[in-house]
This record gives sequence, structure tokens and C-alpha cells, in this order.
Amino acid sequence: MRTKLYLLLLPFLLGACFDEREGTIDPGMTWVYFARTSESILESSSESLTTDIVYAGPLRDSDLNIPFTLTTDSDLTEGSDFTLAAGVLVIPAGKAKAEVVLLESVIDNDRPEGNKSLTLTISAVDGISAGFPGPDARNSSIVVNIVEDDFTVLGFTSFEEPEAGGNYEDPNGANNDHDLMNIPGLNSMDYDGSGNELGFDAVFINTRNINSGLSDNVGVTDEYAAGFTDGMQGYVLLDTDGTIRVTFDEVDVAGFDQIFISLDWYIQGTDYEGAVDNDETGVDIFRIYIITDSGEEVSLVDVDGDELERQFSDQFNTWANLFVDISGTTTAQLVIEVDTNNDSEGIAFDNVRFLGI
Repeated sequence: MRTKLYLLLLPFLLGACFDEREGTIDPGMTWVYFARTSESILESSSESLTTDIVYAGPLRDSDLNIPFTLTTDSDLTEGSDFTLAAGVLVIPAGKAKAEVVLLESVIDNDRPEGNKSLTLTISAVDGISAGFPGPDARNSSIVVNIVEDDFTVLGFTSFEEPEAGGNYEDPNGANNDHDLMNIPGLNSMDYDGSGNELGFDAVFINTRNINSGLSDNVGVTDEYAAGFTDGMQGYVLLDTDGTIRVTFDEVDVAGFDQIFISLDWYIQGTDYEGAVDNDETGVDIFRIYIITDSGEEVSLVDVDGDELERQFSDQFNTWANLFVDISGTTTAQLVIEVDTNNDSEGIAFDNVRFLGI
């Protein structure tokens, strides 16, 4: 059984996304809406938090000042936990969309109190409706999550301990399923962890029936054009010519009220393949999931190439952080699967951490 979770990507953050309608439409049907329904920011962040707001109607020759109301968790206080940027959100004259500041700052209290949230709800103004037309007024509100970061680290790796060598040369070919063993002098595919340092094991699964084996920059490497976020090494899965599955050590997370998984990832390339007429031959696949104490797979990312471009295109070719609440289990095991067939396609990842409060 697989359970979908919505996820937080930091600092490039994901919420519920919608197509943005811009430009001139029937003047009798005008509205403003948030392009996303949630945003998130770390409690320790020194940056302001922004989002896009969209105006659907004839372009205006004056600024559109949109009022909003604020509701917060009972333990969240303006001035003590965060500061607002302004009393209105502004779309400049002649524009159909604007990036607006939601929070000018968040205030780190250095105490592990868990995540907190607040909601901004825009109001109708100048005869312009708030949210999409309809009784639900969709996207008239946005939830801002202030994410706790005063954690206990339960398990981690930044891939600094395994050997980083030359491109991995798989002696077993790509037309059969097999374990990817470490080969001296080449990038490590596996690692035996110790203490809180996570170990991991990689296997190859034949999905493309390609006769030639792996001969690419996969596994633990210190040679990557984008570098890595924590240290000199990271794990790369490019041009896998089938599915490579990397399974990390199981982590004991019992005794904590909230559990999070955090990892940095870099989606390389821009042109991925999806299924055509339900034919999944040659489809690029990206899966990241957690196996819980019950054996359930909790999906963090599960996309083909087309879905990857629709959901994450603004994250291509830049480092981002995937941060997800996985509370409700006593053990957690991270699994990453990638299936691509081009040396410009794949992901790198670094700074993997299981965190508890």
C-alpha cells in the first residue's frame, strides 16, 4: 500500500500548485488568487517568505492593493514568532501577476516546539472577487508553515566517508537484475553505516533491456559540476539505463512526537520522457519513499518524466531541499529509485537526515 504525502521543498518550496491564468478576460469575471495554497519556511531562516498572487481580468492602469486577514495557531504570535511585511498585497499597474512578501521575517526561539502555521486570506476589492469563482473561492487563502528546525538528528549521511573514485563500470550488464557491488578505485555504490551514520545498498533492476552495462557517473562521487551542499561528496544517479534503487539503513525513530526526513537534491536536465498512450516503455521514473514499521510505503516523490517537468520544472538544475513530516512510525527507511537513459538526466542528492522532536 502506498500513501501520498504533500511535501515541503526548502528553500524552493512546493505547495498545491495551479495553472496561472493571466491576461485579459471577460471584465464581468475578474478575480485574484494565490498561485499556491501553501508555502513553508524554516524557523531559523534569515530570508523573507514570498509567493505569487495572480489577477485574472483586464490589465489595470493603477496598482491593485489587496487586503487580507490573518489567522494563526494559538501558540503563534506576530512580533514574537514572525513579522508581516505589509497590510496589503500589491499587484503593480499593468501586471497580471506579482511576487509578494508574506513574511518579512521569522524569529528563531531555539526551542523544539514543533511546526506552526498561519493563514492569510485575501478579500474582494474594487469589485474583484477573492479566489476562483465558485462557492469554495479556491486559492483565496494560503497556509504558511513555519517549520521547526531545533531537532535531534536520528540518522544522517552526507556521503563523505565512502570512497569516491572513477565512473562506475558495472561488470554485470544491464539486461538482468543484480546487486551493484563496490569496485575498488570506482565510485562507491554501497556503504556500511556505523552509529547514526547511515549505510546504503544499491541494486540494478532491468527495465530497458539494454545490453551494455553502466559506465557512468553514478554512486558516491566528488566530481559533479554543481558541487554538493554538505562537504565534497554526494550520491549521483545519472543515465541509469534501468532502475537503480538505493536503500538506506532503517532508523529507529521511536520516542519522538514528530519525525521528519530531510535531503538535498539536484534535478539535472530539462527534457524527460513520460508514458505515451499508456505505454511506459522507456519512461523516466523518479521515486523517493519511506518504508514504515508496518511495511507501508509512504511516497514522497513518485513521478514519470512528464510529471517531473510539470511538478518540479522550476527546481531543475538547482539544489533544493526536500523536507517531509513522516510522523506516526517507530522505524523509517529511505528508498530512492531513478530510471533514465541519457547522461544529462538524473538526480544528485546529499545531506540526508532523519530528525526528531
